[in-house]
Amino acid sequence: MTFLTAFLSHARADRTFVERVADALTRRGILVWLDSEQLVLGGDLSGELRRSIERQSTIVTFVSESAITREWVNDEWAHAIERSERDPESVLPVFMGAPLALVQRHDVLRRHWLHPDGDRVKKLGHVVSSETPTDEDSEQAAREIARAIYARHELSKQREVAVVLDQRGDGTRIGEPPGLTPAIRSLEIPCLVFRPDRGSRANKETLTGEAWEAFVGDIDESLRAGLSGEQGKTVRLLGRSQLALPLWFGRRLQRSTWTILFAYGGPRAECFSNKGWGFLAPPQGGDAACTKRTPHLTPPKTGAACPHIALALCPANRLLDIRDYLKSVDAAPKHGLWIETGILASSDQVKTLVANSVALLEELRDRFGTRRVSLFSALPFHALPLLGAALDQVGVQLTFMEYAAGQDKSLSPAETYVGIEL
Repeated sequence: MTFLTAFLSHARADRTFVERVADALTRRGILVWLDSEQLVLGGDLSGELRRSIERQSTIVTFVSESAITREWVNDEWAHAIERSERDPESVLPVFMGAPLALVQRHDVLRRHWLHPDGDRVKKLGHVVSSETPTDEDSEQAAREIARAIYARHELSKQREVAVVLDQRGDGTRIGEPPGLTPAIRSLEIPCLVFRPDRGSRANKETLTGEAWEAFVGDIDESLRAGLSGEQGKTVRLLGRSQLALPLWFGRRLQRSTWTILFAYGGPRAECFSNKGWGFLAPPQGGDAACTKRTPHLTPPKTGAACPHIALALCPANRLLDIRDYLKSVDAAPKHGLWIETGILASSDQVKTLVANSVALLEELRDRFGTRRVSLFSALPFHALPLLGAALDQVGVQLTFMEYAAGQDKSLSPAETYVGIEL
């Protein structure tokens, strides 16, 4: 497995801007390497630096007035330029100012990057023209760097890629993601690792509102820039995250490309796949009468309109929380249906559940005018992208109800779930 990585060479004076770029790259699937985080002090720093630079797929040099006078940065640039002589596309400059003036002032850069005519820079890169870079400047720089890295790995031409949604868990979001099995790691395919930031993981973290929109917006942008093109791609999805994310991911893939999806989860990295399901329509032949009666949910009345409904895909022990939430929130739907779920052990079982869910929602849409569904689900991470891809074709608005009660027993009924618009 080949991770998309970047070494960010910069001066301390530019660190605030560079860290914002690093976080933005992290949200775009790139593993970011900063010397202050990963070099071991007290050893052979020059040798360690050289080895670290060689390990990264792309070296990003932030060329600024501060950087061109720093000895440590000069060492990094010397190693980077040495590598670029062998692999020109491996080094990407970010000029924090006028490129020509900066290159002319630095001996090594002048010898390697100044055009023989002396009036222009031959090494193209991204230019940050603002004297005081803004958040938008860091986002734009990250966008251009990510596109260059995607192109370097020819992502749009790849027939198979891996994606890791690395949000929840323990430890810091630095370096390669944890929990990959030897079999997965042995695959010779590129891997995108999407993280909200480079901070610490937390089992309780749930993104909502603007934070959610920003994260999925960056993932969406990355998928369009890196994975568009070839139809019939194989995508292998792994990770630990809030459950709205794999559901959203499946819906997003369905909108952009015909995708054979393998999703992994559980303690033994079990795999569910939509291979053989077809691409142009969700699984057919489902049973719209798959719901079970429960005193905790009120089904829609025959002949009456039901524009907004709750759908619970869960075992019976979750229904009480759902009932209490629906009763305590004024804007919640007044009617609901339940599809009982148990342990899913195969892709065929997932397909049956997905087909039944599709048939039910199509009937609700056609007979009751249902256009909005609040989805309460206890399905595992690796079943949700397959469900999401199918439900995207039904034509109803989905709100995923992220379960929070299992992580904080002190919550009120109205706080038990958090709605996330998909």
